Amino acid sequence: NEMIREQRILSNINFNAIYQKAAQSETLEEAIEQLKQYITSILDTEKEAEENAKDSLISAVIAFVQAHYSDVNLSSQMIGDSLALSPRYIMHKFKESTGLSLNEYIVNLRMSKAATLLQNTDYTVNQIIKEIGIENSTYFYKLFKKAYHCTPREFSKRDEEET
Repeated sequence: NEMIREQRILSNINFNAIYQKAAQSETLEEAIEQLKQYITSILDTEKEAEENAKDSLISAVIAFVQAHYSDVNLSSQMIGDSLALSPRYIMHKFKESTGLSLNEYIVNLRMSKAATLLQNTDYTVNQIIKEIGIENSTYFYKLFKKAYHCTPREFSKRDEEET
């Protein structure tokens, strides 16, 4: 990856432009300063391109998760396969960019969807569990309690009391 990156940077360098700037300089210091400015602008452009690519990757991952959160088979492998990237790479970049692990994001999204369904539908807890892509009800209750500090039933009652 580093070699590919370096080759891409080198291919962006216009050596004629560098030569012309250096030739137009009146002193060696001025020529060196021109070179520094030129190299800095190339590196800044490269860094910006990398940031845009990372942002695009994270946006694609989030969009995929939001579209497939109800799939019980949703995993980093599934996301990697759909984006033609390594699951480990995706997990690393996601954590680096968002501060959350990919699994934490998926769980948070599922719990948020569960809370919304509890508030806005007459679904049973078992229907909601299936709707958000979790197979094990004990696991769901554990996750929900961790997220909202109450059971789904207590959450529903609390919501009814507020309205």
